Amino acid sequence: MILEKIKKPNDIHKVSLEDFPRLAEEIRSFLIQSVSETGGHLASNLGVVELTLALHNVLDFPQDKLIWDVGHQAYTHKILTGRKDGFKDLRKEGGLSGFPKRNESDCDSFDTGHSSNSISAGLGYVRARDLRGEKHHVVSVIGDGALTGGMAYEALNNAAELKTNFIIIINDNNMSISKNVGGMSTYLSALRTAETYTGMKIGVTKTLKKIPHVGTAVVDTVRKTKSSIKQLIIPGMLFENMGLTYLGPVDGHNMRQMMKLFNEAKRVEGPVVVHVLTEKGRGYGPASSHPERFHGTGPFEVKSGRPLAEKTAPTYTDCFSSAICSVAEKNRKVVAITAAMPDGTGLNRFRKKFPERFFDVGIAEEHAVTFAAGLALGGMIPVFAVYSSFLQRGIDQILHDGGHIVRLRTGGFNQRRGRGNQRHSHRLRPTTTINDGILDLGALTQRLHALGKGGSGQEHIIRALTRLNETIAFVRIKPTNTSARHCHLTFC
Repeated sequence: MILEKIKKPNDIHKVSLEDFPRLAEEIRSFLIQSVSETGGHLASNLGVVELTLALHNVLDFPQDKLIWDVGHQAYTHKILTGRKDGFKDLRKEGGLSGFPKRNESDCDSFDTGHSSNSISAGLGYVRARDLRGEKHHVVSVIGDGALTGGMAYEALNNAAELKTNFIIIINDNNMSISKNVGGMSTYLSALRTAETYTGMKIGVTKTLKKIPHVGTAVVDTVRKTKSSIKQLIIPGMLFENMGLTYLGPVDGHNMRQMMKLFNEAKRVEGPVVVHVLTEKGRGYGPASSHPERFHGTGPFEVKSGRPLAEKTAPTYTDCFSSAICSVAEKNRKVVAITAAMPDGTGLNRFRKKFPERFFDVGIAEEHAVTFAAGLALGGMIPVFAVYSSFLQRGIDQILHDGGHIVRLRTGGFNQRRGRGNQRHSHRLRPTTTINDGILDLGALTQRLHALGKGGSGQEHIIRALTRLNETIAFVRIKPTNTSARHCHLTFC
């Protein structure tokens, strides 16, 4: 096996390009078998095998810096930096983390775990490199889903001032955890159609050159102007207009094409965006067909993809899903908000029953909270369902945009379900921040109205929802067991 030759960082440089496709197959087989036993993030990792191989081919570790947005898709990176044997203890105490960790390897440049921050971190590395007179490359890999988060645009805006190399790779699989929404998703969809750019640019250039006497001059003029052929073909050219060079889109499973483009990107004097198209769950039928289910999974049977632990009772997420639908049927003012997680927060059923009252705002918790405030002041009763791991990002908005509005009527749902051990604040149990939600509880109980304490089950969630009136309330759902029959609620 070629994979057995990868023992330490940069061993990939000893593998011939002809063997890369076989190595990609071996890595996929290893990931499927390993995650089927331990659980973990599977679909996202299967989608970036070739992308990671191509990056490791053109970079040198640990000198070059690679920052993964969120970090759940870094399994292949870990394998290629000599950590394959650690996967037997993936996400176990004392074992391999499911995310990049600097104390685990000097090839992990940033401790990641949540969305939209990789460009900011990468830009910091670039500025430090330049100030120190160093020459290494810095690469940030961000998903199209993470581009729905405002922090990414703050960093892009700042990066546009750079005069030195900084590579930003958009891993575009049209998914975050669930299918992407919003304007950026639409924009990238337009870019996806374009082989337009690469193919049509060549066609237009050839056609113009055939014009007698003036054709070549026209082509040269177009190349020199800001409104180049690329602008004619790709609507808006957001990145180019911001001052970033745009390369792509490129097939994220064609390693030779990516290596060629990455090497070209390394020569750009300034920030460069490389648009890579990947398929979440690639190479494993169940994950490709159901990428949401295999985004984060427990142990499963490889042949069928079925979980080894079958659900025997409703979970508290099921309980919440039924409760909010029940309340919404009786009160047309109730609306539901999610930050790109309708599946994990239990709002899929609500979305199907009340599509006009369902809002997926993308990975934008800050916006979601203030959006809820506006809805409340406009006469609606918004319910923002969110993992407490990610509610941290909306604390300022809760305190400022929500906390001072006496009549704000909103509920933030902190749902927790056990799915195995995870050594990171971004847990597969959707609800816990660091130390079991201590950040959100400590911050929120200072400002939010206390609703009292309840018993167990769906009826108490309904009771909490129907009491959301004339005040902002934080409803914390804290189960004592993985079964909803033992789910006790504490309303803070």
